[in-house]
Amino acid sequence: MTKINKEGLDYFSFDVNFFTDEKIEFISARFGIQGEIITIKLLCKIYRNGYYLKWGEDECLLFSRSVGEGITVELIDDVLRELLKRNFLDRKIFEKHKILTSRGIQKRYLNATKRRKEVTIFKEYLLLNNKNVNNISQNVCIVPLNVNIHPQSKVKQSKEKKISSCQGFNTDPNSQNFKIAYQATCYLIEKILSNNPRARVPNKDPTDSLMEKWVAEIEKLNRLGPVGVKESEHKGYSWEEIRKIIDWCQDDNFWKANILSTAKLREKIITLENKMKGPPIREKAKMEKIKNTIQNEMERMAEQERINISTWKKSTKYKSVCTICKKEFEFEAIPESKWDRPQRHFCSAECEAMYKGRIYQKRLHIIPPKFREIKCDKPHLVREGINQSLFITGNCGVGKTVLMAEVVKEILKDKEKEVMWISYPEFIMELQNLYKTGDSETTPFDRAEEVANFWGTLAIDDIGAEKITPFVQQITYFIINHREQYMLHTLVTSNFSLQRIDEQIDVRISSRLAGMCKIIKLTGKDRRLQK
Repeated sequence: MTKINKEGLDYFSFDVNFFTDEKIEFISARFGIQGEIITIKLLCKIYRNGYYLKWGEDECLLFSRSVGEGITVELIDDVLRELLKRNFLDRKIFEKHKILTSRGIQKRYLNATKRRKEVTIFKEYLLLNNKNVNNISQNVCIVPLNVNIHPQSKVKQSKEKKISSCQGFNTDPNSQNFKIAYQATCYLIEKILSNNPRARVPNKDPTDSLMEKWVAEIEKLNRLGPVGVKESEHKGYSWEEIRKIIDWCQDDNFWKANILSTAKLREKIITLENKMKGPPIREKAKMEKIKNTIQNEMERMAEQERINISTWKKSTKYKSVCTICKKEFEFEAIPESKWDRPQRHFCSAECEAMYKGRIYQKRLHIIPPKFREIKCDKPHLVREGINQSLFITGNCGVGKTVLMAEVVKEILKDKEKEVMWISYPEFIMELQNLYKTGDSETTPFDRAEEVANFWGTLAIDDIGAEKITPFVQQITYFIINHREQYMLHTLVTSNFSLQRIDEQIDVRISSRLAGMCKIIKLTGKDRRLQK
């Protein structure tokens, strides 16, 4: 019997800019060299298999043993989640089919196999469109499960004689009808194993004798139809119909325990088709009767509620205790429902205003004490900063932090809004301390990610005052880039102008600050020296 075509690659192209790619930089920042090794070995395993790799708990365990000592399953899972999050691997195809692949992997695979006689691609896994596939290679055979007997194919079809029913089924693995029947059989096997991994199924080897029998049965279901039907009667099922029946029977609690082979599928195909089309007439009538009974009861209860509503929906006096002055007082209110008891917490508007003032003072504790009482003399700039990101620059003592604090105070008046205030030099020291001690479960990257993802207003004071190191550059770029990409409200003060940030820290940081913030330059003498 002819051997099946080789699917994987012996080697693949490796981009010299691989480690400077932004997605890999995130992996390096979070997991170090172990993350880079896991990523490269995953690529090797994918290309060895072809253009995708099935991935589950068993595959992850075996892969951890092959990577090397010190590489745990948990670490591999963390790296894989980061690769999916950064779109290095396609998240949607992984969640749907539990495979690892991407557009770039498929494109490089097709480039590497363009000299092969034929390359088979599963339509369900394909991320490239037909135009892109044709531009790369002309030898690709796209074999989806849900097509009819004549699938769309980009290869030149060999001139084969039509096989008559008396000649049987062509079991050559390279024949087109075998390939489609083989893919349909594999689809049923995956469904059976997803319901019970211990089920007895053939190996996914086209040369396996049991697999050949399964493939032959499902091909007869497509070509002939149910057991005992002749080909001349034209009662065969299309591949789309077969796929729908497989999906239905493997989701049904009764039939998934009985349809455990292609022979049983063909034997029960008529029963399955009838069951799939819907419940019998008696069951429909019974369900309709129950539905009408429930509807009538709901209407009766609603009518009774309308009759009774006049007995309780009226103004009533209630007693309560004031939260501020602790005095007992009476108030009138109309309840929303029969069981509702309206609540009032303040005996007067003055007590309510006093309560709101106390809450506001507690919210101001995020601002350094020095700036809580100082008033800013630039109210027009304060109004601009409430709903717009600002980059406030200028020399020492010109009022940059005072302006940002005044904007934060105005924002905190809205109880629905939240603010995080950080002194950037102190924040960098906190990250460095986490890195040195290593005692905390929180890593420096986790802490930086928490700040970058903060959904409210992020107030960063005195950026650029810290010692500039590659670590500081990387953390600063990560936070500013994330805030800019997700359009999160951000306030920044710095003694550095954008030009100095460009020269001394990173041009990418100054570019993103210019893009997301309104630039405010404050001038004047140092107010601290004028006291």
